Amino acid sequence: MPSATRAELPDPWRRFLADVDGMLPLRVQLHCLGGFVLAVRHRLPRTTSDVDDIEVVPRDAMETLQRIAGRTSPLARKDRLYFQHVGVPVDREDIAYLARTVPPRADVLRQRYREELRSIIIGDPEVHDRTLDMWIEAYMHAR
Repeated sequence: MPSATRAELPDPWRRFLADVDGMLPLRVQLHCLGGFVLAVRHRLPRTTSDVDDIEVVPRDAMETLQRIAGRTSPLARKDRLYFQHVGVPVDREDIAYLARTVPPRADVLRQRYREELRSIIIGDPEVHDRTLDMWIEAYMHAR
């Protein structure tokens, strides 16, 4: 799925992300998930104050990003917005919302999980495999 353009981002997110871009000493690519992505891409009707990133490229930029815009950074205190590096969060309300508004295909979800997430998750991958199966059963087959 393509990223939102700056013009599509609502304030205060547009200002916050522009400030972060201006403070980063190098180009950084983020792979994000969670409430921020759902709010921006799929109009999730609840607010969030964080951007959950699961991967930062280059990896050594993660510390810089947290220093600039992490939960305790001056920028976060000013804007009340921040970046948070996460594993795979289990927010059932977000998953239920996504399943209702943008019904994902189970085969695509499984493929993307295997190709993009499984190799970088922390903990027993079989536990995460079972969690994915549970989500698919609970939220995709109930439609």
